[in-house]
Amino acid sequence: MKVFIKDIANNINIKDKKKTYEELDDTLNYLSNNKYTEIKLYENIISKYKIYLYPISPFLWKIDYPIKLREIHKQCYATKGQCVAIIRELYEVGHIDNVLGFTEVPIQDFTLDEMIEFKKEEEMMLRGEDPFVEEENEGLTKETAAPQEKKELIKQSETKVEIQKKAPIKKEPIDAVKKNPESDNYLQI
Repeated sequence: MKVFIKDIANNINIKDKKKTYEELDDTLNYLSNNKYTEIKLYENIISKYKIYLYPISPFLWKIDYPIKLREIHKQCYATKGQCVAIIRELYEVGHIDNVLGFTEVPIQDFTLDEMIEFKKEEEMMLRGEDPFVEEENEGLTKETAAPQEKKELIKQSETKVEIQKKAPIKKEPIDAVKKNPESDNYLQI
């Protein structure tokens, strides 16, 4: 698989190079969480990438895995360590269909955050709850809402993911990976 990696903070710029997972793993460990850092894995044409990863905060990365390019993509938020584990799964199995925690996003119409919110609302309605009543966030001011949202992102990023083994893998399986029943959208190794 060819790789494209750009990390301005660490002066890393790799394009159109075929790399094994082991070679890529060494590079991934040195990447910064700078907003200009990005990783794409692809076969021949970079615009038809297999997976695209980039940091959205110092703690979280966004993973984009096209099912049907420019239409339906599997997406999720993950830590850098989880990104490395998912890239390993892609190298070893050839796909990441067995990794739980992704949300299918019709990217021309919605964002990942919107799809996560829709899913939360749907789950609440199925339990007979009103999704438009936010009891725990009542009374938040503009000043207290941002730290509360950051705490929620960190809390949600602490959930776990499970990789279901359907195909044999040459190396040992990824350890300590489990699904959190509360959320399928945030991953943690």
